Amino acid sequence: MVDTAITRGKRPRLTPIALANLDAWVRSPRVVAMLLCLLVYCAMEALADAQMMQVRGVAITLTVPELIFIKLNNGFYLMASLLFLVMISEIPRRINYQNYMLMRATRSRWVLGQCLYCLWLVLLTILVLVVFYAAMASISSGWGGGFTENALIAQGQYEEYESLVPQFVRYGMTPWTACLLAAVPLFFFWMTMVLIILVLGLMGQPLLGPMIYGVLLMAQVTIFWEALPASFPLPYHFANLNIITAAYPEQELQRLTNVLLGYVGLCAGLVGLLLLVGRRADFVFYTDNKE
Repeated sequence: MVDTAITRGKRPRLTPIALANLDAWVRSPRVVAMLLCLLVYCAMEALADAQMMQVRGVAITLTVPELIFIKLNNGFYLMASLLFLVMISEIPRRINYQNYMLMRATRSRWVLGQCLYCLWLVLLTILVLVVFYAAMASISSGWGGGFTENALIAQGQYEEYESLVPQFVRYGMTPWTACLLAAVPLFFFWMTMVLIILVLGLMGQPLLGPMIYGVLLMAQVTIFWEALPASFPLPYHFANLNIITAAYPEQELQRLTNVLLGYVGLCAGLVGLLLLVGRRADFVFYTDNKE
């Protein structure tokens, strides 16, 4: 376990609490197994993209940043989210070390430390996902310096509406800026997921959160979505950039801004709820959990 202010008997800041949880997380065999699955998944996706990236039946070669954007824009949602859900299905981790943190920190400080830990989990997993995919995609694609599709469309190889990268992205930002933009909805989708799982975990229902999100993630392929009212909001509608903006031509950034503001409000509300629940929660941690 990491050497922190907790083990030295000092009143810990948020960072040592989050680091202690992160240290236990990365040592989990389940997480190691899911990271290997994530690597295999990225390899399969990169191989498939190299063979199937085409428009009008003609193969096109895009740069690695463009491919990363396309995956963040519309490709990583389902499988990556399921793998991430398995990796974070136990929040907070029920290990005896939590008792040391609780003895040396207030409940509110401990809860905020868990929130910081959740933030790091999401950022780290997205970073690993992008790095794995970029490493695999670079085998068959170059890194480039701009959007290849701009030149292809100018040459008349295909039309604007057939492009794989949206027009507002290609003419308004660089490929790497576009990747950062596309990563933001995925970040908030996952951050909301882990905070809800944390809330239910503190309320004594640690399995309920993963079950709910497992159903929601798989419902895209198991439920007849078209039977639901068109205005009925589902988590799937806010999972990635493409789904959020596709129905709002020429208003994409405004739509994205509105959704992100909603996410910020939701996450802030969940943190507030966590602080309330944390004051009354009956914390039970034990050493038998070896995962």
